[in-house]
Amino acid sequence: MKRYLLMLALTLGLVISCMPKEVALPNKNLKYEKGEITHKGKVYKGVVTYKGQPYTGKIATSTKEKLTSGWSGFINLKDGHLDGMTEVKNASGEYTKFNVINSKFDGEYAAKMNKTGNVTIFFKDGRPESTKIEMKTLTTAIKQDFTIDADGKINGEMTAYGSTIIFKDGTAEVNGMTMKLYLNDKNKIITEIYQGDKLIQKDEPKTSLVPELLEKLIFPTMINGEKMDMSLVI
Repeated sequence: MKRYLLMLALTLGLVISCMPKEVALPNKNLKYEKGEITHKGKVYKGVVTYKGQPYTGKIATSTKEKLTSGWSGFINLKDGHLDGMTEVKNASGEYTKFNVINSKFDGEYAAKMNKTGNVTIFFKDGRPESTKIEMKTLTTAIKQDFTIDADGKINGEMTAYGSTIIFKDGTAEVNGMTMKLYLNDKNKIITEIYQGDKLIQKDEPKTSLVPELLEKLIFPTMINGEKMDMSLVI
């Protein structure tokens, strides 16, 4: 009986330790599960799995693999979700890096894309405290250098179409109108334009920058080889 129990313990130990601490793409054992799965009585949704189990560890990417579209670097996961540092780059100098703690961005989030521009956001426990953006569109270049106070009001300046707008306590005067910028409770930066006391325009982004959004954008492409779903942000 003791020998049987010892063999059983050793076997269980091998089963538990079979999930590697690091894997490299492509890997047939990795899969992004968009729907719900149940593992050990717990329900998971939208997770990366390894042999059917929510994966905890590091995923390495290589520029040599077509699946990763020429990106190299690493992603850290816990129970199938982003957790810890992520840093990827390509041969053209583009890169993305960020840190996730308890399902929230924390510290510097930085992204450089040659066609669209650069973004740097500093998060504290999931809440953005400052943003620095240099973006290019088909019609203009946009620059933002903002800080966000404890009340969500935005201070700083934005340049677009050759004009610079300066915000103080979330408010700026533009062509006889008042523009307000503030961070709402969903981490979205809201734009409001007033003519006198009348609200004439209000713009709200489709979504906010959270780890869950990046998972839905990146994991289907990186893990499953699918096309990125840009309808999530556009």
